[in-house]
This record gives sequence, structure tokens and C-alpha cells, in this order.
Amino acid sequence: MTDAKTQTGAVMALIVLATVVDGMDASIVNVVLPDISRDLGMSVSSSAFVSVAYLIPIAGLCLAFSKLAERADIRRMFLVGTAVFSLASLGCSTSSSEGILVLMRFVQGIGATFMVATTPIMVVRLLPEDHRGRGMGAIAAGSGISVIIGPTIGGLIGDVLSWHWVFLINIPLGIALAIAAIALLPRSGPEVRARLPDVPAMLLMFVGMGLVMVSLYGFIDGYLSGPAVVAALAAGCVLVVASVIRSGRSDDPLVHLDLLRNRRFATVTMIFMASTMMGAGVMYLLPYYLSMAEGLSPFQIGLLLAGASVITVAMTFPTGRWCDRRGCRIPASLALALRVAFSAMLAVIDPALGMGYILLVLAIMGMSFGISGTSQSTRMLEESPDEYSGEAGSMAMMINYVGYAFGLVAFAIVFMLLNPGGWMDFDLMGEDQFMAGFHGACLFGSVLAAVALMASLAVRGRESRSD
Repeated sequence: MTDAKTQTGAVMALIVLATVVDGMDASIVNVVLPDISRDLGMSVSSSAFVSVAYLIPIAGLCLAFSKLAERADIRRMFLVGTAVFSLASLGCSTSSSEGILVLMRFVQGIGATFMVATTPIMVVRLLPEDHRGRGMGAIAAGSGISVIIGPTIGGLIGDVLSWHWVFLINIPLGIALAIAAIALLPRSGPEVRARLPDVPAMLLMFVGMGLVMVSLYGFIDGYLSGPAVVAALAAGCVLVVASVIRSGRSDDPLVHLDLLRNRRFATVTMIFMASTMMGAGVMYLLPYYLSMAEGLSPFQIGLLLAGASVITVAMTFPTGRWCDRRGCRIPASLALALRVAFSAMLAVIDPALGMGYILLVLAIMGMSFGISGTSQSTRMLEESPDEYSGEAGSMAMMINYVGYAFGLVAFAIVFMLLNPGGWMDFDLMGEDQFMAGFHGACLFGSVLAAVALMASLAVRGRESRSD
């Protein structure tokens, strides 16, 4: 029993470490993008590709690599990921041009995808079934920790050293992950040679998700015009649908249509998407409010958001235990109710309400994020047939990235439509113009969370079903 508990704890610790490294790399680079742009002669719009190039492989290949992880030796696959990630990080740090850096970021994203794709499979294959909630909580905790330390470390490195060290720091981290994987992960997987699922479907999904990501970030950062955004987004969605249709006709599908046809699974997946979109949108706009309306410095904003993230991390494992023992319907619905509450509070916020009001909002937001990240993803596992549990976990990981991108765009559109000044840079807005857009976007978030809450309550939980 002790050995089983030790193995369970070791796997969960590795999941946290891998998620921290991935999440930190995704966030730490944004802090030093201005320095990178100046050194390599990049425009503000083209510098966005440094971030997009990393996210495209994760969004487009996560399902395929997770399928591979189900069939392969997880330890070997994880080690391949850490090696590719570390070597590409070295390439990023020595890049002398925009093209090389973007290419190395893309390769780095492939390495990260190997690692990210194995984490839900570790939860399903290496943890006891009654620990799956805590396993998904480990993923959520790692994401929360990366939000806390990523921007802080990035800012410190940018001030003291140079942007090259943002990538060089990944090399010792990658080595540490590899050592931990060798020590903690058992050899597992079938004896037969592992293979990727339906390759044409995988390529359609990869290209489709790439177009979706490029179009959404192109819209936010302004390097694509309106018609180009619509065309790229439409083409990406068509290719993703084509990938799913292809899977339905394949003997080795990338996505099983039986899983997508499962009404409860499809519903909780859409709820998770809406929840992720809402959280991403608020986190996108909130720092602007704290800066423009409250007059806080970047350091003060970082401290406030770090405090909320600490609450998020603290809520993940208790929520995981709750899901393991009693099911996910109640905590998932509670998280959405908290999202309705804090977004409604932001929809009427005013500097006159004082710092106490802001701290209360951030506390509720931190609790919501911690409960939601664990319960919503675990609920996808809970509502999937056992034979598709690995696939369900992989889809939950993909929803995190795609929902984040969709949330940024949705809130940006609502903000600009409700801003009296129309489509303009934040720096050019007056406080009244900004507040009109901010209040409207947060009200939109509250409505989105309320709709998701009603849908969540309508789906019977494991504890209330006899089937």
C-alpha cells in the first residue's frame, strides 16, 4: 500500500512539474517580447508569432500525441519531449533573426506537446481511478503556479540579464524533468510498436488548428485585416470539421465519434469551453482596468494577480478530492456560480469602491479558477466511457488552449463594440471610454457563465445517476 501511495504521489508531482514548465514558458516570453523585438528588428505585430508558433503544435497535435501516449511507453515519450523542448530552447536563445526564433519556438512547442499530451494519460493509466480528480487537479495546480511565477521570473530576467536567459532557463528545467521522469515513471505500454492514429486526420486537425490560432491572434494583435481573419478562421474550422469526419470513417480514428455523440460528454465539454473563454477574457482585460482606472503599477498588478493565483492553487487538490469522492457536478456548478458573481461585480466596479472591493473580487476569482480548472476537466473524464477516458483527458487539455484564444477574441470584440470610441488602442482611450467597454465585456462574461451554469445543473452528476 505504501509503495502504491508513493507511486501515486510521484506521478502527481511529475504532472505538476511538467505543467509548470509548459505554462511558465508560454507566459514568461510575453514579458520580454519588447526586448526581443528591438534586438531582432521585429515589428510589434510580427512579434506575436513568437507566442503563436509555440501554441500551434499544442493545439493541433495534442489529440494525436495523446493517442500515441496511450499506446507507447509514457516514460520514453516524455523523455523525447523534454529533449526536444530543451534543445529547441537552446536554439531560441541563440537565434539571430526573426525567422529562426519563430522556427525554434515552433519546435519548442512540439516538444512541449509531447510532455503535455502525456499528462492526462498519466492520470488515466498510472493513477488509481479514485484519484483522477486529484490528478486533473495536479494539472490545474501546475497551470496556476506557472501563472504566479512566469511573469515574475520573466520580468526579473529581463531587468537583470537579457531575453536570451528566458529560454536558457528551460535547459536545466528540462534536465530536471528528465531525471524526475527516469526516477518516478515506470516503463509502461504495449510491446507492439506504437504508432500515430489516422495521419490524414491528424494533419487536417493540425493545419486547421494552426489557422484558427493564427487568425485569432492576428485579430488581437492587428497583423491580419478583418477579411483575412474571417477567411483564415473559416478555413481552419472547415479543416477541423473535416478531420472529425475523416475520423468517423477511419479504422484508427483521431477522435471517436461515439464520444462526441455522447450527449452528456458533449454538454460538459461545451460548458468547459465557455468557462475557459470567460476566464481568459476577464484575465485579458482586468490588468488594463487596474492600470488605467486604479493607477496601479505593473508590479502592484502582478502582486494582486499573484495573490489570486495562490488561492487558485490552494483550491485545486481539495476540489480534486471532492470530485473523486462525490462527483464533479456540484463543484463544477459552484465554480460557474462564482464566475457569475465576480464578473457581475466587475461589471459595476468603480475606483470609488476602494481596494477592499478589488481584493474581494480577486479572492472570488481565485477560488473560481481553482475549482473550475479541476472539476470541469475531471467531469469530462467522468462523463466519458472508460475506453475513451484518455481521449477525453486530451480533449480537456486542448480546450484549455483553444478556449483561451476564443475567449480573448470574444471579449475584445464585445469591449470594442461597447466602447464609444470604437476600435482603438487602449493607450488612446479616455477612462470613461475604457470603463464603458470594460463594464459591458464583464457583463457579457457574467451572462456567458450564467448560461454555462444552467447547463451544468441540467446534467445529472455521477452521484445522482443510477445508470
